Amino acid sequence: MLLKFSISNYKSFLDEAVLNMIPAPKQKDLNYSILKTKVKAKTIKALSSSVIYGPNASGKSNIIGALETFQAIVSRGNIRNPSGATGPNHAMYRLELIPNNTLKHARPVRFRIAFVTDDSQIDYALELDLGLFLDVDHKRKITRETLYINKELVFERNENHVEVERKHLFKPIDTKRSSITDRMIDELTRQGLKDDELFLSNGFKNIVNQDLANQVIQWFSNKLQIIYRVDQSNITEKHEQGLTFNRKQKLTNLARAFGAETDEIGFFSSEESSIARLSSLIKVSEKDDYVLPADVFESYGTIRFLNLFTKIERTFFQGGTLLIDEFDASIHPMALLSIINTFHNDEQNRKNAQLIFNTHNPIFLKPSVFRRDEIKFIERDDRGKSTIYSLADFKTSGESGVRKTTDYMKNYFINQYGAIKDIDLSSFFDADC
Repeated sequence: MLLKFSISNYKSFLDEAVLNMIPAPKQKDLNYSILKTKVKAKTIKALSSSVIYGPNASGKSNIIGALETFQAIVSRGNIRNPSGATGPNHAMYRLELIPNNTLKHARPVRFRIAFVTDDSQIDYALELDLGLFLDVDHKRKITRETLYINKELVFERNENHVEVERKHLFKPIDTKRSSITDRMIDELTRQGLKDDELFLSNGFKNIVNQDLANQVIQWFSNKLQIIYRVDQSNITEKHEQGLTFNRKQKLTNLARAFGAETDEIGFFSSEESSIARLSSLIKVSEKDDYVLPADVFESYGTIRFLNLFTKIERTFFQGGTLLIDEFDASIHPMALLSIINTFHNDEQNRKNAQLIFNTHNPIFLKPSVFRRDEIKFIERDDRGKSTIYSLADFKTSGESGVRKTTDYMKNYFINQYGAIKDIDLSSFFDADC
């Protein structure tokens, strides 16, 4: 489960910004939405969800995109631009888009994350020299890289020099193997690491401790799911080539619960392709069935919900962390509230799954839905610099205090919490505009 994620010099987040999933102290509301796990007899707590508010272009998508970019870098094991990559999050494969575009002098780009996996707390950080915004010719390098497990240092990299704590070498550590490992690490350090390659995914994994490296890397690949643009995220199946329709009763039931009047939902593959796409089976008569692409027959909201639910279900039953950009677009708030309440339910959420999303919908600004520390705001100043903070950062006393009985929605719209912009578009409808 995710504890903290911080970035600096990532697009609009010039200074350090922290997405904090550790419960704030002395917050007594919605205690049932707190996740708990044991790490070396110590209880670690985390929030089961967070909702992020802010006006358009404030940086809400950037915080989610930053984690997806970090995930991609760890997966690739380097900070080179992959060839042929596509997708809505361009910074994943064009790293020259990452540095803040207002800078005149280069600053390091920093990522840092803390999470719990396999009964261990992992803290991993990267500092990168990517040059200035759109500097495609800059010679990129990793300037610092650290890994901690259960708050004990595993390795520290500064430029091309690496120090590894011996207790985290091959296990069991015998004298012969330790001396061989030491020589291999010394040789790796003496020859110099590649400036643009992660030590975690390369030297550490291949020479020092493959199990620990995989523990970190597999959390990124298996337990962390990010949907940066839901409208470009479509579920598919792989079938043997040929005309086949694979019925999915759960998806059919979901579509009906959502309000669709469909006969069957499933995956259909044509004779030309083995990729089966979400489709609707229509019973025209007792003998005749027609299969249509789901986006031809079903509503956009239904399609979007079915695409989302498959990923939500995987996160929920695997105990992962899911971040969704614009979770609520085209989906009724009651359906969303039902999903949120399931993540908050201790009896159902037994695998410590987490749901984090951004939204413009004020319906979630209620103390009965989210704790104060689960409600985040992102604000962007006149210079284009974004900051992130929590409703729990406000005092509970005084005239502007935030209490459990406070009308969060009302106060947000009167700009008591910031992260809102008064927009008057009426002048744009003038004929001379």
